[in-house]
Amino acid sequence: MIPFQPMQINYAEIHYRFPFFFSYLKTDEPEILADAPFRVEPAKPIPILVLIKDADHYPVELVEIRAELHVNKRPPIVHLLEINPQPVRDHFWYQLVYLPRPIEHGVVEVDVQFQYRCQGRLRTCQNDNYRTASHRPLHIFLADEPLPALPDWHHGDIHYHSAFTEDQVEFGAPLPATAQLAAALGLHWFAVTDHSYDLDDQPGDYLQNDPNLPKWHNFQTDVQRWNAQPKMPLIIPGEEVSCGNSRGQNVHLLALNTRQFIPGQGDSAEVWLKTQPDLTIPEVCDRITQDGGLAFGAHVGEKAPFLQRLLLGRGDWTLADARCPSLRGVQIWNGRDFHAGVKLWVDLLLAGVKAIAVGGNDAHGNFNRYRQIRIPFFQLAEADYQKFGDVRTVVYTPTLNLEAVMNSLKQGCCLVTNGPFAILNIIDGQGKHHGLGETVQTLPDHLYGHARSTREFGVITRIRLIKGDLTHQKEIIWQEWTPGVYEWDNTIPLPDFQGDYLRLEVISSTPATSFYGFTNPIWFDRP
Repeated sequence: MIPFQPMQINYAEIHYRFPFFFSYLKTDEPEILADAPFRVEPAKPIPILVLIKDADHYPVELVEIRAELHVNKRPPIVHLLEINPQPVRDHFWYQLVYLPRPIEHGVVEVDVQFQYRCQGRLRTCQNDNYRTASHRPLHIFLADEPLPALPDWHHGDIHYHSAFTEDQVEFGAPLPATAQLAAALGLHWFAVTDHSYDLDDQPGDYLQNDPNLPKWHNFQTDVQRWNAQPKMPLIIPGEEVSCGNSRGQNVHLLALNTRQFIPGQGDSAEVWLKTQPDLTIPEVCDRITQDGGLAFGAHVGEKAPFLQRLLLGRGDWTLADARCPSLRGVQIWNGRDFHAGVKLWVDLLLAGVKAIAVGGNDAHGNFNRYRQIRIPFFQLAEADYQKFGDVRTVVYTPTLNLEAVMNSLKQGCCLVTNGPFAILNIIDGQGKHHGLGETVQTLPDHLYGHARSTREFGVITRIRLIKGDLTHQKEIIWQEWTPGVYEWDNTIPLPDFQGDYLRLEVISSTPATSFYGFTNPIWFDRP
């Protein structure tokens, strides 16, 4: 028997429906699901998160929970999770259990089987009790090497939703559980960016606002309490603010480490057909900057679906929107395809805007796979993207604390990756080193580039050194390598260098897939 770590909580919300509308997803049970990180760092046990939501309306008694670990084609390893068979009546409830690693390196699949009583009946489910879901196993990679990096470089996720995000269609996971799963998968920090239209609600009622902001204050207190402990990872308090673009449509913006709540209810659907943004992008950015925080455009490469445009008044980020002077940068990668986000970022760079590129996943829990509502009231969607910690922002700081990480993000001393690690350094004629995000104001002498990967992400198959030319409004691949190694170093002379910035793109590959990394630029002010 493996004991749980007893704790109390907050993926797809299935109990909300419009009045007089039928919902196939709605059941007379609470949401019940199991989750686990998609990867686990070397020598660490496997954490399994068990969540139950809305048991205050649908009480449930857990009779038995067992976890089956499948390794290759061997017989499953069965762990009976130790629980007390008593009713759960909490609005949010969770427990965390750690399973021993059956192997040191490789893929493990886990099936969590629940037996429980609800409405007087004995029932069962596997991995979750969602209608239309696949109920497939949790897929976990057990690493024998840590995430690739150099000393003092720290992996993080800049866009994540916790249990304080709870509305008609989705909810996140609790902060303490998220922090423990983050540590297991190799993160040193993460930003919690809960929706502005959720943080102003009454606790337990996502359709009722409270001007006293108890949820927002509770969120701030919980983050401060966690960061005050001598443990990692670090949590950056934040907010995903709904605000108006230049066309008056709702877009999202990440506000990091602000001391004041910023309203944004335009696309909350809390008041039917009321979709007018509360504040514009410049107004929100100015508030964030004046409050000492940082503003980043959220998932700037994604297009709002038709129904969200029609019903929620949502729109898209444009180049004009992203050129807001107090916007520090843009989230170029949101756990899916990065091409549109990178293009908008490059357009900003070529316009002379020193915009910082960051990456995250917009995960609402979703540690192992994405489970959200696809068609309201009728069908769920599942996918292997937007997993917490999959796309990462890696920052440089010798001291890991809130001020230091915020300063690295502000300066652009960071890169975005879902696999390989890479950095650039420019050494000028006086021997001074200039890193990512910095501006070289003297004649450069040479460049040092470094990239590394691991077996998990495959050998480095391509490295592109990209030069930005603001005069001709274009980027060119200045040099390119196909090394086929796990670690690459190169020193390149820069005599008579003519360019406005340099940045690296790195690709590593396994037989199954490819992984990508993007450094922020080093800029040149020509003497």
